[in-house]
Amino acid sequence: MVVTDSEIERLARDMIATHGPRAARIATERLNDMIDRNNIPGRELWACVVHVICAFR
Repeated sequence: MVVTDSEIERLARDMIATHGPRAARIATERLNDMIDRNNIPGRELWACVVHVICAFR
């Protein structure tokens, strides 16, 4: 699964728009779920999304 930086940024912005100040926490929950499932591509995606959400703050 190849995800571009612009797709990650769009996903982060969507999370912020949908969840507001809870966006980072919810994205982290999704990251943890991917880790629990041993889903490496999903883990990488959500780690990037969490990073971008935190950078927007």
